[in-house]
Order: sequence, then C-alpha cells, then structure tokens
Amino acid sequence: MLRQHASKNETRVSKLLKRGVIFLVILLALVALFFAFFPRSEEVKSGSLDELVELTVKGSVELADGTVEGNIDRIVQEGDTLTAMEGDTQIFKSSFVGSTAELYDYLVAREVDMSKVALNPQPPSGFNWGNLLLTLLPLILFVVVLWFIFRRIKRTNPIQEKIETIKKLAELKEAGIITEEEFEAKKSALLDQL
Repeated sequence: MLRQHASKNETRVSKLLKRGVIFLVILLALVALFFAFFPRSEEVKSGSLDELVELTVKGSVELADGTVEGNIDRIVQEGDTLTAMEGDTQIFKSSFVGSTAELYDYLVAREVDMSKVALNPQPPSGFNWGNLLLTLLPLILFVVVLWFIFRRIKRTNPIQEKIETIKKLAELKEAGIITEEEFEAKKSALLDQL
C-alpha cells in the first residue's frame, strides 16, 4: 500500500515536472518573440540628402525630432540608401538615386570636403534570409511546442484510454484468454475510475 502511494506520488511529480518544462519552453518562446518583434537597439535617425550634407559639413543638423551631431568620416552608399558614419557607428541615414559618381559630384557641389569624408559604395545586399530566420525562429518553436502539447492532450484522453482497454479486454474474453468473470471485474473497475 505504501509502495503504491509512493509510486502515485512519483508519477504526479513526474507529470508536474514535464508540465513545468513545457511551460518554461513556452515562456522562453514568448520572451524571444517579444524581443524579435520589439528590438531594443536604437534606431538611426534619417532625413533628406540636404540634411545629410549639413551634418557632414557642420557636424550637426537640427531635425524635427532633435539634433543629430557627429564627425562624419565616411558615407556608405548601398543601393539608394546613404549612411553617414562616424567610425563604425551609424549616425544618419538618407537616400540618393544615382550613381556613386553623381553622388560625389553632388557632395562636392555642396562644399563637402571629400578629403575628410570617404565615399564607400556597397552593392545592394538583397534580402537577408538569415535575419528573417532568426526573427521567425521563436515563432516556429512556439508553434512546434503547441503542436506537441495538443498532440499529447489528444493522445492522453483518460476516458478514451479506458474505453480502448475495455475493447481489448473484450477481445481477450472472446479469444478465451480471460473468463467472463475476469472481464466483468476489470470492466467494472475501469468504469469505476471514470
């Protein structure tokens, strides 16, 4: 009797532990989703090409949402996107449609000292599949965890398990492996558990 009670407690603890791990995985997936859709990195301010030129020439530019300051030493052109850089830090973004030579001529015409500012053309990077995968990975993990949970719930329906056991016992009785009395005793015990 004591051994049976200890076995039931172990089973309960095991089930609670499994549920706790499942809920922990779900919680971690939700936290990862939150950080994937609400990144904490500061966004680089953006504006017009004239504002980028003013920032490059004067070292600061007044925008509607604040002042941007920086000692621009490089302008990276990637497709039609321009990024003003101070060292490795992105300071300001703008856009320009045209070739690198046209951009260079435009900057010289606006009195940008090109001996102090490097112009780095970069080929368009295209679509970043790795970043998309990292963004969607928590969502995929969350869906997989839910699928396993619902599949397990569907499989572990206790009423259905008892009905299946009674059907198997009936087959054993018909095959002559157990007697009618044994079948009725097991069936009533299973029905009492419902």
